[in-house]
Amino acid sequence: MATTVTLKPNAIDLSGSTSGTTTLQATAVAGTTTITLPAATDTLVGKATTDTLTNKTLTSPVITTPTISSLSSAAATALTLQSAGTTAITVSTAQNVGIGTTAPNKPLSVYGGDGYIQMLNASTGTGNTDGAFIGVEGGTTGLRIVNQENDVMSFHTNGLANERMRIDASGRVLVGLTSPNTSGANFQVSQGVTFPATQSASSDANTLDDYEEGTWTPVLAGTSTAGTGTYSVQIGRYTKIGNTVRIYFALTWSAHTGTGTTKVTGFPFSSNGGNQTPFAVFTYGETFSANNVANGGLLGNGSTQWEHYQVPVGGGNSSGIPIYNGNGEIQLSGVYQTA
Repeated sequence: MATTVTLKPNAIDLSGSTSGTTTLQATAVAGTTTITLPAATDTLVGKATTDTLTNKTLTSPVITTPTISSLSSAAATALTLQSAGTTAITVSTAQNVGIGTTAPNKPLSVYGGDGYIQMLNASTGTGNTDGAFIGVEGGTTGLRIVNQENDVMSFHTNGLANERMRIDASGRVLVGLTSPNTSGANFQVSQGVTFPATQSASSDANTLDDYEEGTWTPVLAGTSTAGTGTYSVQIGRYTKIGNTVRIYFALTWSAHTGTGTTKVTGFPFSSNGGNQTPFAVFTYGETFSANNVANGGLLGNGSTQWEHYQVPVGGGNSSGIPIYNGNGEIQLSGVYQTA
């Protein structure tokens, strides 16, 4: 039995219809039309697979295996999807997607006892302990990035082919490397570690807070009148590790106008901790006072200049070596501490 009913702008009750097919035709309908099916097991079927339900509101529907090309909500209204009677996904009016939250503030917001996103593929398996997690552990405020697999965690920029850093399965951090070297160190780099140009000093005795290599210009001078020299060799090098400076200089001169005793200025870092003499010195051309021999020199506390000293052969107080105005040479290497 088939019945055709023309809809009017009011309610149509089909509860009195017998079994069969009832075709509803809506022609020139204005206002709201309500269709009440007689029982929960009754079915509303489209005439063909291409039939559409447009701009209509279904209240608490149960839809079996639908093909849906789009879902939309009314203006200024969020779109929600429920599971087991509870809102699972919310798309806000700002087009932010919330999972477990009805008020997402970002393009994707995830909320839960463990606010994790799990990522899986065909190689990881699909269990709770497979793949990778990223999120905030329940009961904490700390971000967690977890690789559940016995494999690396790698970081890339400018494309997948450009790996910059990785944490391997043993917990070693490798920068610019894809496999650890034989040292077994937990932190390994391919191109060295750069310290800031200005040291950020640490009071921790186990912290290396500075490393620097460089050159400097040693200058021969007199203690009374500095004068100027004519040099054929004037080089200086240093390596600074923490507060320890390894120093070297070489000076060769053919003439000098200074007076007084000999000093060399221009050390790259001032000394610290009292007068220091950890230097090996080679000299040529200098003239000592009678019955004196060279005994190294002193880099005064807080000073950047080294003074060359002599000591009497039989012992006694040391004194400065007179600056030599003819052909001369001094080479020095050693270690001192700076602040």
